[in-house]
Amino acid sequence: MKRVYVIDDEQSIVESVSMILENKGYEVGAQNDDKDIVDNVVAFDADLVIVDVMFPEDTGAGFKMARALKADERTSALPLLMLTAVNEAGLYVGAFSNKDRDDAWLPVQEFVEKPIDPDALFETLARWLKLRAEPRPVPPPRPAIGRSPYRARRGARRTRWRRRAS
Repeated sequence: MKRVYVIDDEQSIVESVSMILENKGYEVGAQNDDKDIVDNVVAFDADLVIVDVMFPEDTGAGFKMARALKADERTSALPLLMLTAVNEAGLYVGAFSNKDRDDAWLPVQEFVEKPIDPDALFETLARWLKLRAEPRPVPPPRPAIGRSPYRARRGARRTRWRRRAS
């Protein structure tokens, strides 16, 4: 079961996203503030994090949380999705898009627009969780060169025998 951690100041958003995700079999953890974000995500053992852009006490809190999560080695590999209603609120001319992503300023994988379209959210989650879950190719073991396993064992026995005889 995949684990998704949701961070949003609006309790109604957290509850609706949690309900949608839990109905599809995800395990959801959540919080409504930006306190101890890295430790909470690590404690939950999240596979993906969804962060809101703006919080009432700090309009740049989402950006700061994303940077903090990417800066910590325990959470740096986690995919981050950013919820944004900036366009709906009229606070930003234009729209956040994936072109606005920047590894230093805004290290998120993708933007998710509010109000949330559940089908689009599932598609996005599936894409990023699949990318994260793909196993890295493991090189085949290389055969031992020069000595057979039998010779290695035989030599080890002789060494033990000589030690005992001394």
